[in-house]
Amino acid sequence: MGIRSWVGVLIIIVICALLLVADGTVYRPRRERLRELTRELAIAESEHAYVAGHSVELERILDLLPDDVEGVNEGEQRFLSDISRQLQGAGMVLTRVEPRRVVQDGSYTRRIFKLEVEGGYRQFANFLRYMELLPEVVIVNSFELRSRQVRRGSNHSAMLTVTVIGH
Repeated sequence: MGIRSWVGVLIIIVICALLLVADGTVYRPRRERLRELTRELAIAESEHAYVAGHSVELERILDLLPDDVEGVNEGEQRFLSDISRQLQGAGMVLTRVEPRRVVQDGSYTRRIFKLEVEGGYRQFANFLRYMELLPEVVIVNSFELRSRQVRRGSNHSAMLTVTVIGH
């Protein structure tokens, strides 16, 4: 073999070495980053699809979430007026509200209320179902149903202790 052949082989070896080094330092990290971006995009698309599919429920959560605003009890008043409207829409009556305590938990505020409501058996069931559909916002701690007549069509009174969690 002549000197040109050895130089050609040496150039080929150098080119292969450069390709291996470039693959390890340039292309492989870019491929890993591309895979990571693809995973992040899939997660973002999944979250977007969830929000698009549950927009009504998310709006209901936002409507009931008590806000800490300018007034001292304005968030509580807004929550209670929303609950009162929901009860009235179901044909029930909110007869008593007893705020229990407010506890700061990081950036969240936990407000505990004791509510007394009156209405029919099915109305209570529907209202409790409505409350339980919002587990991130309202937690029903205890529930007591009293009735003078044990019939489903008669009016009952109930005491609910609920915790409302919001910013």
